[in-house]
Amino acid sequence: MESTSDPKGYYARLGVSPKATDEEIRSAYRRLAKELHPDKNPGPDANRAFQLLNDAYKVLSDPERRAAYDSGGYSSAGPEQRSSFPEPLHCVKCGKITAQPRYLVFRYVISIVVSTTRHPIQGVFCAACARKAALRASLISSVAGWWGFPFGPIYTIGDIFRNASGGYEPPGSREHLLWTNALAFLGKGQNDLAYGLARQLRSAGDETIALNAVRLMDMMKSRGLVTNPPVLKPVPKTTPADYVVHGALALALPVALVVAISLSPKIATWQTTSPPPTEAVASVPPYEAVAPTVPACSLTVTNGTVLSENWPSGSTDGEHKLSIENGSGGDAIIKIRDATTGALLVSFFVQNNSKAEYVRIPDGDYRIQYAFGDYLDSSCLAFAHLSGAAQFPGTEHFETTWTATEVDHQVLSFTLYNVPGGNVHPDSIDASSFAAP
Repeated sequence: MESTSDPKGYYARLGVSPKATDEEIRSAYRRLAKELHPDKNPGPDANRAFQLLNDAYKVLSDPERRAAYDSGGYSSAGPEQRSSFPEPLHCVKCGKITAQPRYLVFRYVISIVVSTTRHPIQGVFCAACARKAALRASLISSVAGWWGFPFGPIYTIGDIFRNASGGYEPPGSREHLLWTNALAFLGKGQNDLAYGLARQLRSAGDETIALNAVRLMDMMKSRGLVTNPPVLKPVPKTTPADYVVHGALALALPVALVVAISLSPKIATWQTTSPPPTEAVASVPPYEAVAPTVPACSLTVTNGTVLSENWPSGSTDGEHKLSIENGSGGDAIIKIRDATTGALLVSFFVQNNSKAEYVRIPDGDYRIQYAFGDYLDSSCLAFAHLSGAAQFPGTEHFETTWTATEVDHQVLSFTLYNVPGGNVHPDSIDASSFAAP
């Protein structure tokens, strides 16, 4: 018999706990998919095992389907059918027992130029922690969700509104959770709570739960387990104040940008009409920076030339692709670094007004850096004079997925434009950070 927290054995099939994070589920799937794929597993049951793995991953990798799967694991059997009572449900955030829990899914959005991803915060919550989780998700979206085109603003507005309305709740899940708690409190002798929850469930949409709730109330009355039963009021998923707070988060960044743009002409006018300084400065000669003479690279370096390649042993069989279109006005060097160690893995050259691609990126998490300069020095690996360096915020995740008929690889594209106020907002870095090995 499967566990109530894993009714179809999906977590067991992936070898993870029901409390596993999304990243742990993805990592387990990638590892098992390589082992069980029919191309590498000649066993007679290879196709069946691979299909079962995919079935489990399709459910657990989707937040809403996973929520429905998790909440559906709670039994709706009647009290007289239970050989033992369950434990009361705990909030996944504060860890406290919550009498009226809900299984909820909140989403936050992170966007970088043309890349927009949505991430879940989900589990069984008490009312207070559910509001905190919803606010946290909306806050992240309000700061990091707008910057991708075209889906960044669409997902940001939609997910903030859904968080304000209480998030996604699998249909019927609340009734299953309340019934589990009613039986748990009955087993612990907390009769008033058990009776109050059963009273709420008399009109449940699940006819089995509604019938069992009525039977539980009759049984408790006949045995004298309750004398003056309380009336438990259902805890609302959301309030008008929640819409106000989430709405303010959604509008904060757009309003701030509009204000900044409207004030910029006034600031420029103030700067141009400010009186000159009273102290004479004519006697101070103007400073002219004279660049030292640096020997140039003697080799022919063309667009797309790989300058360095330092993949760890055994990881050079990747097929993901990074595409860079350089419209910045100067030549660029692109660097791919390990997101954890910062080690330089690849650098390649992209000429001005050109597009270059690097293929052979393995699965993993990476940081993308770039710099502009005049010409390559004698090492043919770096610019003689660096005019600016930056890295895209956050990390880029590459993951190979398998189906029964094909293997899918990812393509990440960036366009570099040296435009103040544009939709690319990289983090500036110094020359030493860019030059680090």
